[in-house]
Amino acid sequence: MSAVVDDTPVVRRTLLTSRACADVVGRIDALRPRWRERGRDFYSLGASVYLDVGPQRNLDGYAHRAAADNELLAGEFPDLLESCRLALEDELNAPCTLASGATALPGFHLFLARSLTGAARDRLHLDLQFRHLGPATRLDTPTRTFTLPVELPPAGGGIEFSRGGSGRPYIEREDYRLGELFVHTGRTLHRRACYPGGNAGRRITLQGHALAIEENRWLLYW
Repeated sequence: MSAVVDDTPVVRRTLLTSRACADVVGRIDALRPRWRERGRDFYSLGASVYLDVGPQRNLDGYAHRAAADNELLAGEFPDLLESCRLALEDELNAPCTLASGATALPGFHLFLARSLTGAARDRLHLDLQFRHLGPATRLDTPTRTFTLPVELPPAGGGIEFSRGGSGRPYIEREDYRLGELFVHTGRTLHRRACYPGGNAGRRITLQGHALAIEENRWLLYW
């Protein structure tokens, strides 16, 4: 296995009831003026390395957005962020710290109806955005990516992984479940899954990454 690829099995853990998910969605909808448009019917609530740094390495822009959005997210979703922190701390068996200052807190993806079609299928990728966060990171720095769905479209939502390596590669889909934290390494080729008839409803998820920043300690960020 290379330093970049890590096929550690995914982990699932139920965090929220359907009622708790609806409460989170209500808070997200109340913040509609703070959603940031990222594409056709695609928004985020919160800053993100992969969306805000980009090929131009716009770290100053990311830091500015992170500082502004962190205050909002920490004020509106403290319970949700703490639940995720505790769950990941338990899973990783190590202390986890939520990002602050110029590094973005975990935030939300918001995909509306027109962005849920097969025509909007993402490319397979690895989550290597952590390389922008500081000189102490290396390609073999341990990482995790986590998703917590709080609203899913009628057709469902999930993630696709490329399996089989250099032999006979195939796509394997993992369906998300409402209120269930889904954790993977981010080091297996993956993409957002598209579903037949999936051009209705909304797909709203809390998104974040965990990065090993020093011996036995992890940073939770986006």
